[in-house]
Amino acid sequence: MKKKIFLICLVFVSSLVFISVNAKKYNIFELFEKKAECTKAYIPVCSKTAKTFDNVCLLEESEEELDYYGRCIEYPYNLSVDKCIEEGFSWDGYRCYEKDKEGIVYEGDGFEIMLPADSIIYDDFIELPKESNKSNLIFKKLEFVSENYIEDILDYTKVNSREDNLIRGETSLDYGDGVLADIDYEYYIFEDKIGVLFSLYSNGKYNEKLETSNFFSIFDSLVLVERNEELLSPCEEYGDLNSDGILSKDDLNYFIFGTVENNMQKRGDLNGDNVVDEKDENILYSFLNKDIHTFPVCLDQKIIKKGSVPKISFNNNFTVKQNAQKTETKVIFNFDVIASEGDVYIGANSFNIKNDFIEDLTWSTGAEIKEEGYIFIEKGKTTWVSVEIDLKAKKNPSYAKVSIDEINYLNEKGEVEKLETKISTNDIYLNYIKEEGNLICENFGDVNGDGIIDEKDIALILYEDELSDEQKLRADVNLDGEVNILDAVEIKKYLLRGEVLPVCFKTFPPRIYDNSLIGVISNEDYSKHITITFYLDSNLGDAFIPAKVSFNQDDETAGIFIELEKDGAVAFKNIELWSSAELNKEGFLRIKKGVPNWIKIELDVYAIKDTALLNFRINKIGYLDDYIYPLNIETGDMFLNFEEEPLCNKLGDLNLDGRITYTDYDYLKNNLNIILKNPELFERADLNGDGKIDKLDLKELDDYLNQKIKTFSGSSEKACSLEVEPVYTKDGLIYANECYLSNTQEVKCYINKDCNL
Repeated sequence: MKKKIFLICLVFVSSLVFISVNAKKYNIFELFEKKAECTKAYIPVCSKTAKTFDNVCLLEESEEELDYYGRCIEYPYNLSVDKCIEEGFSWDGYRCYEKDKEGIVYEGDGFEIMLPADSIIYDDFIELPKESNKSNLIFKKLEFVSENYIEDILDYTKVNSREDNLIRGETSLDYGDGVLADIDYEYYIFEDKIGVLFSLYSNGKYNEKLETSNFFSIFDSLVLVERNEELLSPCEEYGDLNSDGILSKDDLNYFIFGTVENNMQKRGDLNGDNVVDEKDENILYSFLNKDIHTFPVCLDQKIIKKGSVPKISFNNNFTVKQNAQKTETKVIFNFDVIASEGDVYIGANSFNIKNDFIEDLTWSTGAEIKEEGYIFIEKGKTTWVSVEIDLKAKKNPSYAKVSIDEINYLNEKGEVEKLETKISTNDIYLNYIKEEGNLICENFGDVNGDGIIDEKDIALILYEDELSDEQKLRADVNLDGEVNILDAVEIKKYLLRGEVLPVCFKTFPPRIYDNSLIGVISNEDYSKHITITFYLDSNLGDAFIPAKVSFNQDDETAGIFIELEKDGAVAFKNIELWSSAELNKEGFLRIKKGVPNWIKIELDVYAIKDTALLNFRINKIGYLDDYIYPLNIETGDMFLNFEEEPLCNKLGDLNLDGRITYTDYDYLKNNLNIILKNPELFERADLNGDGKIDKLDLKELDDYLNQKIKTFSGSSEKACSLEVEPVYTKDGLIYANECYLSNTQEVKCYINKDCNL
């Protein structure tokens, strides 16, 4: 590879931002062309094509134009007053609405409230209908919160007025990606029990007072509802004498006094004296009246937590982050804990990590933490655990390996046992610099040998006539064999912008080991999951390999090239790269001299249209200066079966890209002539399964995209044959075949034969 091309590639790659990691999972398609994702903030907007998006960022991403804020106003609310009356609806002076459309009764925790008919109920809040005056309102939001929430409101918002049971205020939120919102709110306290928060979101231009016309009517409908609380036994099944799973006054009628002789009688021995008498009856009575919160017998019981052996899934998923000088290092282990055999209890502070360089250790998990300090995972479930470890060399530069050797858990007897794990990093280089030092790689740049790279070293290069051989070696930071102003410029760039000295990237060819590991697993969808793992080091000096996999043999930004021999059409997905080598911020895997490393490539491959035969081979590996060509790293021939995807899984995907988007909506709307002549497209477009393509299918696709429905009505089994031979009837309708015609309909012509359309 020519030096000029190498410099261009290096400038391109160095302009990208990467996090230094070891054995990190990289998405190959996004590594060099990753786009920022839109925020998930729900601040809805309506486009000029009458499509609702969750926020402005998502609208602009779809290349739509903004019409107004809020969900798109739908029929009949978008009618003007004259059209409203003309079409038989009612006008309340503000909007058009259906006369007999009933509201929604919302049942909360201890209350009921009447909502407008078109309210949308989410898990965390209720979206009230947008009015039809097309003001700058975004949407009206209603939440039920505890009275303690008022303290948070006072902390982060501006309070305009406050009465005994009403607080008015305003705030502003910036969700990023251009999603902004100004919020006016009214917070009500209802009988010191229910907090009702009404919020009105605007786009920053709406300055009128908060509109509360329907807020007050909603608030007036709020009523408290007394709900009977079901009491459960505080331990085992004590007190539940009628075996209905709860404790109630009915259990008082089941007391059989006398010495405990059977299990049912044991439930009535609430004080644990082995006799059931009036004392136990009085204890249950006091518990039902909430005078006591447990039974005496429960206090004497020691609850033993019985667990099972956890399964640890690590997959070498760890990250190493280092500063430019490699003096500060953070190792992050990410692994899953699976409770496959029963409930699992893991000691929260039982991660046995031994390393002399540990400065700090923190951890987090997605599981519940029990009071006794155990991480709890319910049987059949999986949770994640992340352990972060800060490392620092103490006196001299060193190599360190970090591992979690054991994890404590509770066995089936409730006793603590140790589970050996294989959670470990490879060797990590920890640099050590004397206080106030800033050396980056060995002594390069430190021309005067004082342990610091500074202006004095630049001055020696520019003004010193005679440098010693040792000084010349340290000063030649661009490795061109000469000491001149170019070296001074590189040192200056390092001091001003932290750019790494070129000498730190001096590269040598990697050395590929003979042995490699090939894994082929069949997936449920008839695809195959391929893993190719090979081992390498560098015996002459550090090697730098671009962290990118490519099937394109001419891709100069890639470092690992795959050659594919195939018979049949195939497609790939989920192509990923793993490695134990360090990934620097310029996007190169650093294979250190004399340190063995591994690289693993994973991908899923599936056949298209028919069975296929294929073989993967890694035929070329690129480093900064050239290529090497390994031998015998290949999967060998393998077969891929093919099975036609069920129709219900393909409905709506008209452009055959595996997703259902507004591109499919536009295709259905504008390409009826193409759909009628293509049987496969006809099947995908007939969303309601009635054998014809019309506005009902278009509306169903629009409802699906706006999350009003979760599936298409045509997903169920069809009575008629799926064979498509479109017919045109005398009453002007088009059907997939004659089977769908009613007894009174007659065929005028066949679309693909004699209609001349």
